Amino acid sequence: NITVDGGTFPYEFNWSATDGGVIPEGQENNEDLTGLVAGTYTVDVLDSNGCPETLEFTIDQPSLLTVELDTENPSTDMLDCYLDSDGVINITVDGGTPDYSFTWSATDGGVIPPGQENNEDLTGLVAGIYTVDILDGSGCPETLTFPIDQPEGVEITLDESESFQELLCFEDEDGNLEINVTGGTLNEGEDYSYSWSATDGGEIPPGQENNEDLTGLVAGSYTVTITDDNGCSITGTYIL
Repeated sequence: NITVDGGTFPYEFNWSATDGGVIPEGQENNEDLTGLVAGTYTVDVLDSNGCPETLEFTIDQPSLLTVELDTENPSTDMLDCYLDSDGVINITVDGGTPDYSFTWSATDGGVIPPGQENNEDLTGLVAGIYTVDILDGSGCPETLTFPIDQPEGVEITLDESESFQELLCFEDEDGNLEINVTGGTLNEGEDYSYSWSATDGGEIPPGQENNEDLTGLVAGSYTVTITDDNGCSITGTYIL
């Protein structure tokens, strides 16, 4: 918005723009301009006698508001274990106009921990999709969405067709347990680790404490703890 004084009325205006500036259509000969982008604007003014005057004005803008993952403090894209709740998201915000405000939301099973809805970073996260909406001090928005995945849970099932849980005679020693394990995380060529224990009269035959399956069992209660390469474990108990 400009003010012209002196000379001989009426005045004639001719606007031009450089450095990214754009004169809105139909405003080239207005006294004032609206709806402008950043740039340098120049108005040449002539009065009715052809006497000239010039004014130059620059409209600046802040740098682009950006949000990205913090490379120095990595975020969790894959949890170690199924149903873990120790994921983190660390972001870095740049540009725009400080100060920034943050609003987090979650979908696909994700949960924003209480009290962290407006934090810059998040901790203690389960698997899901997390989205942060950012506003800078001028109300300019930016959004980042980040998924946290999890491995399949370690699952254990008893192979009933190959297991023998009903001993035929008192103090028989011919029971056996065969299990199937799936899920979790295994490195190439690796297997799960097994740890068996027994109660209620059961006995782990020597050398079978870390086997996948057990043979030569007496009556009792048998418990196996299975661990994958990430340290994720599951426990199953079987009665003979």
